Amino acid sequence: MHQKVKAESLSKTMASCRTFINESVGTPQHWNQEYENILKQLSAYEIYDKLSKVTSDDNTCAKYCANIINSSEDIDEFKKLCPKLASNIMKLSETLKDTNSPYDRCTYMTYWTYEKIINIFNSHINNVHNKSVINELNKAVLMANSELTDKDKCLFSFTGNLLEWKGEKFLHDYFKNYDKIRTCITSTDGNSCNSYCGYLKHISKLYYSYINKCCSCYSYPERACFELCPKYFNCDISYFPNDLLSKIGCQEDEEKKEKGESNKTAEEVFKNITVDHDVIRRSQIAKPCKGLICDSFDTFALSSFLFLGIFLHFLSFTK
Repeated sequence: MHQKVKAESLSKTMASCRTFINESVGTPQHWNQEYENILKQLSAYEIYDKLSKVTSDDNTCAKYCANIINSSEDIDEFKKLCPKLASNIMKLSETLKDTNSPYDRCTYMTYWTYEKIINIFNSHINNVHNKSVINELNKAVLMANSELTDKDKCLFSFTGNLLEWKGEKFLHDYFKNYDKIRTCITSTDGNSCNSYCGYLKHISKLYYSYINKCCSCYSYPERACFELCPKYFNCDISYFPNDLLSKIGCQEDEEKKEKGESNKTAEEVFKNITVDHDVIRRSQIAKPCKGLICDSFDTFALSSFLFLGIFLHFLSFTK
């Protein structure tokens, strides 16, 4: 009897899955609509497009997304997203086989998913981790990864808020698109670079907002930076967006002029976040002195009293 009920439930879930699998996921208004035409020309878009074209099936849908599919809530967009998300994780190494690094494949997968969720919420909900449907998506990610080998796993979760996701995705894509954007500098089409100005100014603002959080730099024996947000921020000085803005010939942003950021060179910005590792090393080696003998006056006074005590003792002994 139990097996029959279970089979009927599975059959019902699979039937519901057929309604939603392979439907496009999105909302009427795209969250980064202002830059969408620019982003479509760049390298990262091609990879995200591959992920969007991955198809699912009712078996995958029923296996990983049953709770979402059977939910009575009005979450049709998530019912479309979940099977595509699970299928993308299972097929990721094949779908993005031209992306050699498994780590890079996973960051693309992460931010493709974040973008889809942002589109669904359309910026009306801030703390996404409070939503039960997000918890179900987290379960789907874990379940799909549990069947993969370590080298093919792509583990990520849906914590944080939509604003953070937007900033991270913009920065992640900028570093991935950097080489493509630079090609316009040598292009014969003189106007091709101008179209990037608005986008790069937005990136520059984000860059200044995140660099202190994401880069820890030391200057000895030569400058080196530890990347604290490797998924979406590259601390290599060559990616400094203001240099790109200058080479392209974009006009300076008035807001950045007021803040004094527009005229800063890459060296100046990185100098502000760099500490001298040799100074730190020396301070760690030097042992702090504690007690009376560390103060020169105390040392002199102690010596004087000691000498006076010995003298008085000797004087009383001679008497």
